[in-house]
Amino acid sequence: LLPRMGGPDLADPARPGLEAVEFDGAEGLVGAAGHGPEVQPDAALGLEAMASAFGLGFTPLATERFDLLLERRAYFEPPFQALLTHMRSPEFAARAAELGGYDVTSSGRVVWNGL
Repeated sequence: LLPRMGGPDLADPARPGLEAVEFDGAEGLVGAAGHGPEVQPDAALGLEAMASAFGLGFTPLATERFDLLLERRAYFEPPFQALLTHMRSPEFAARAAELGGYDVTSSGRVVWNGL
């Protein structure tokens, strides 16, 4: 990924002293940040909120939108309406801003109304 973005190829064997260390799945950024002094990664993929929690810098590589798919009838049920009310609240927006990296301005917006 770094070479494609104009950065160094850390896996290049011609670069002595550099090695690729991989952390999978949920360990990801948490593993890279909290692995201890024996592993000092230059970069790791993760969420801005996680980087902030560990006091690390963050450079966004992509923006993702998350959609929630549900049956039309469920949309009108009280539990889902309560969730929408919470997602549209100032408290929810404030918490998202506090975590960092989340844009909740479109929370609860109907993107597609199917059958």
